[in-house]
Amino acid sequence: MRPRKLFRSLRDMKAILMSVTTPLILLPILYTVEGQPGRCAYAVSILVTFWVLEVLPFPVTSMLPAVLFPLLSVLTTRQVCAEYIKDPSITIIGIFGLVAAIERWGLHRRVALGMLKLIGTKPHWLILGMLVCTSLLSMFITAGVTALMSPIVKSIMDKLKNVTLENDYEIEDREQDDRSEDEESDIDKQYIDEIERLHKALSLCIGYGAILGSVITLTGGPSNFVAVGLIQEFYRAYGLQSKLTFVSWLVFAGPIGVIVIFLTWIWFVILFLKGKGLFRRRTVTGKMVGAERRVQEHLQQEYSRLGPWSYPEVMTLAFLLLLVVLFLTEDLYFIPGWNSVFEEGFVGSSVTPSLLMVLLFIIPAKSPTKLLCGSSEGKKNSKFSPIINWTDVTNTLPLGVVLILGASFAMVKACQESGLTPLIGEHFKGFVTLEPWVLTLVVTSLTTFLAEFISNSAAITMLLPIVGQMAILANLDPLALLFPLTIAAKCAFMMPIATPPNTIAYSLGALTIKDMATAGFALNILTLLTLNVAAHSWGQAYFQWDVIPDEMRRNVSTI
Repeated sequence: MRPRKLFRSLRDMKAILMSVTTPLILLPILYTVEGQPGRCAYAVSILVTFWVLEVLPFPVTSMLPAVLFPLLSVLTTRQVCAEYIKDPSITIIGIFGLVAAIERWGLHRRVALGMLKLIGTKPHWLILGMLVCTSLLSMFITAGVTALMSPIVKSIMDKLKNVTLENDYEIEDREQDDRSEDEESDIDKQYIDEIERLHKALSLCIGYGAILGSVITLTGGPSNFVAVGLIQEFYRAYGLQSKLTFVSWLVFAGPIGVIVIFLTWIWFVILFLKGKGLFRRRTVTGKMVGAERRVQEHLQQEYSRLGPWSYPEVMTLAFLLLLVVLFLTEDLYFIPGWNSVFEEGFVGSSVTPSLLMVLLFIIPAKSPTKLLCGSSEGKKNSKFSPIINWTDVTNTLPLGVVLILGASFAMVKACQESGLTPLIGEHFKGFVTLEPWVLTLVVTSLTTFLAEFISNSAAITMLLPIVGQMAILANLDPLALLFPLTIAAKCAFMMPIATPPNTIAYSLGALTIKDMATAGFALNILTLLTLNVAAHSWGQAYFQWDVIPDEMRRNVSTI
């Protein structure tokens, strides 16, 4: 058999080979670490290997805790299964109900086209517009924003590439009919080069914009819920409540996202437009002016096709705003939030999205006037139909995210119950002598590098328990490292495989690996610098996370 054919056969049998060999290779762990911590370490090592090497699909690997922990006598089946549906899991399901309504009625498209029209069609404004639109949508639509925005990028680029000399030179070049063929050829080459560069920039905008938008709000991505859920479990192990809420997330991460979006815009104008439009004066040819006019007309036409605001669009937007308001006022830092009206400890973050999702199934998709008085289109169209139906939700809801979240909780629970977490913390005592700012820089840098090659949810699940123990040993509130770690895990910009938005942006065909690596490396550095400055300025001022809680301080000597 030829080597290439053999390699292809082995690759096709990857799942079988890795599923058999991984448990055998990792068997020495059972003899190196004795007792229950060793059995837990063995199970966790299998899980992490399967996640990192993608031996099986992520959701399938996420079912393994229900097999491994009971068989190895680490947790009972009841204990493991109880971790799979918790408050963050229900929150995700509720939010995806709202996402289903947004996608069904096209609210995301109306918002995107409206903002692009408003910001403008000059190349540097198009870049900013695409970044802002994608970021805004990804603050609330927790998945697939890059895919939703890619048709808009494609249609804009089609209009720019199809500009012809006959139709568009006349704007500025009418008086230059005596231009030589060589000069016209140079202008064509310049125009084609600018369009190709702009195509690369816009492709990256919808990838990176989705990542940065998901940083700003807690509802911005599944990995946010994974991190929040794990942090809450970490604090509950000490009988404490985490300070991480929708408001506190927004206070710390919101400015980071906004700053990095602005820096991304500046960097893309420099990298892809050579600074033209901001730092250098653009040489505008008639062809470019015509192209910009065509794009503006195209956006206007696409927006006009949407027609006036429909009743379900208005209701969906109202529900989205209501979700934000209720999240913001749930537990305010300076005054009691609305949940203080109820008995303490009973109302969690899942109540709001769950209630709104239920209401979306009750409120009709037609205005009450049309529903009661009938429709001029006939009785057939006056039949009651809610804003969303269950099919909309099941088509939108990624069940795999819920399973990954449950597996993460089960893994953390197993590490805590078995005593593996403090045992791991012992091996990182050398780091606790570092200054807090150095420790934060090391943790965030390593996390970002790791997240370039594995999913951010997997990186968070692997690192969070270890880093939490490091923070306690360093006499810091664990949130001082865990929150920056969470943001760092999301901000992997260099590799197409790092995040789904990166993968989709790369698949549009305008980018090479070199393009992503060049643009992404600078963004990684800018994000890490912004994140670390934030952690030791307004993050420290808001959370006071240089002070370790007393309940954790008492446990330092026993770790």
